[in-house]
Amino acid sequence: LLERNVPCMLTVIGEELHQDILKNKEMQTVAANPFIRWAGFVEDPGELFENARVAIAPLRYGAGTKGKVATAMAYGVPCVATSCGAEGTNMQDGKHLLVRDGAGNFASAMAELMTDDALWTKISDGGFDFLRENYAFPSVEKQMDDVLNGAREHHKLHALFWHRTTRGNMVHLQAQVNTVPRYFEALRTLQHDRYAPVFCETAENITQGEIVPPCLKTGSSIFQEEERYSYILFTAPFKGSIREKEALAYALELLYEGGRIIMPCPEKEVEKEMLEKFLFEELDLQKVAFSPHFNLLCLTKVLSAREGRAEW
Repeated sequence: LLERNVPCMLTVIGEELHQDILKNKEMQTVAANPFIRWAGFVEDPGELFENARVAIAPLRYGAGTKGKVATAMAYGVPCVATSCGAEGTNMQDGKHLLVRDGAGNFASAMAELMTDDALWTKISDGGFDFLRENYAFPSVEKQMDDVLNGAREHHKLHALFWHRTTRGNMVHLQAQVNTVPRYFEALRTLQHDRYAPVFCETAENITQGEIVPPCLKTGSSIFQEEERYSYILFTAPFKGSIREKEALAYALELLYEGGRIIMPCPEKEVEKEMLEKFLFEELDLQKVAFSPHFNLLCLTKVLSAREGRAEW
């Protein structure tokens, strides 16, 4: 900025960075630079923002919405941020803030805001309007209402189509003659994240016209898989074979904790004792649910107690 004839004083908030720089001999010139003010820990940065012309977020890494960017905008201070500093916000470069990567480009954007009053006003107003539309209490309240209403409807849908099974009624889970299994419709009543990874072992019995999830992978055998999944679908009805037992046990190993296996109900009645023993004793299952509407079983994985972990 000094090379661009833009006089300024940089105020750095936060104690940790200054301490790290003081420990680094190669950075002593930065620590002692007369144009940098190390403010240390600041409980209320309001006064600093009220006297600032520009706020900067030269972040090189990080995740999620950057609170420091939103805080500056709330005070009406235009912000220059890297791509990393602006991610996760839907803020637009040139409208709500200036997004620049690289030291030269970043400094040029700072100089523009320091010297161009029209640009300063545009970004200041744009950033404040963005916060009011997206982060203000009424907006966040509406977003929360939408999320909670969606969860409530999801719960109703789940309760309508799925019934938890217990010992004693497993014998009645044979297939309904006129009910074709609808895998992905059933999946939608269970999924909280539509982008969760899903594996389907063969797609031969999938009903035509079903809307497949965006992160679906199909394969001829579960034993060829090494990835982790949130949902695994079997299209062959359970008959109690050794291969089926091994396949389900292997599928459970591939599932994330809390993941689910979806499979058709038995085509014909399976021996009650064998089915109960398999579903309630041999596998690490949290619960078993049955849907006569979809003609499917849903098995939910739980953390194994024998591995010394708490139940999920």
